[in-house]
Amino acid sequence: MGLFPVDNHALVFGASGISGWAIVNQILSDYPAKGVFSAVTALTNRPLPAEYALWPKDSRLDVVSGLDLMKGSQEDLEASMKEKIKSIENVTQVFYFCKSGSTTTYLATRVPWEIEPGEERRKNWRTYG
Repeated sequence: MGLFPVDNHALVFGASGISGWAIVNQILSDYPAKGVFSAVTALTNRPLPAEYALWPKDSRLDVVSGLDLMKGSQEDLEASMKEKIKSIENVTQVFYFCKSGSTTTYLATRVPWEIEPGEERRKNWRTYG
């Protein structure tokens, strides 16, 4: 077993912005080490072809556009994410770089899927900005 035994799948919200773009770029450039991430899903509200983003060509990358976090109910968002994001059940890290209104929030977390929503889950989130 290697240094990174788990297949990590990064989900990057706001991948078309400068911070989200940089995270996707670093993951595809094998930071922090080769083989750490087996998949990266770059989420954008507006369409962004991968070749326009100038990310390295990589089979691990899936760009998902048209996911509006401000539209519809929580249930609508969850259904849309399950429909559009391949292997969402395998996501291990979430990076959130989205702007809504005049506030920008930066978030990075390891996904504790086995924990029910509530106080224990919030302890795993680090918020910046």
